[in-house]
Amino acid sequence: MNPDLTQLCQILHGVSARSDQDALISVQEDDPGATLRKIHIEARGGNWFAFSPDRASKTHAMLKPGAALVSPLLQDNVEGCSPHRVCDCVIVYTKAQGAKAGGLEIVYLDLKSGDGKGGYAGQFKSTRAFVHYALSLQQNFYRSEKPQLKIGRERFILLCGGMNLRKQNTGLAAAGKSAPDDACKIAVKDGETLYLKHLLEY
Repeated sequence: MNPDLTQLCQILHGVSARSDQDALISVQEDDPGATLRKIHIEARGGNWFAFSPDRASKTHAMLKPGAALVSPLLQDNVEGCSPHRVCDCVIVYTKAQGAKAGGLEIVYLDLKSGDGKGGYAGQFKSTRAFVHYALSLQQNFYRSEKPQLKIGRERFILLCGGMNLRKQNTGLAAAGKSAPDDACKIAVKDGETLYLKHLLEY
């Protein structure tokens, strides 16, 4: 990976794969009641790393089983937002060695055993806020006068195990765009292997 992306990777807890060591990303759901438990993503080429916000937020020693904590500096219950609800996986990707051409491609992923009809917006919003915060930390920790890592595009994708394969996205997602409250939905089977290059086309 290029130096700037390596710096960002080093300050994050829960990194599960990186392009200089791996070619496969595993996205996992730990809920014992879930029928969609794991998806693999083959990722060859480019500079990237993947981290697991949901798993990382549940590893604090002070937490009760099943609880999540993104930061002890954030309140548990905040009106209008869900600061401790996060998605299953984030992939940070760039083609360029210098991470400047076109900016970073951020892919937010969450596994849903059902059809992903709702209940995901809070997870994506809080995860996006954390990623933006992490980028500011990288800039400040390493005293970069000009941000070297800038976001070019963000994608919000639900991998759905209970969705009809013929079902199509609507709204922004149907137009090749997505948002935290209007994610792109992809029908998948448990254990299936997807390709990062295809996810970057959504």
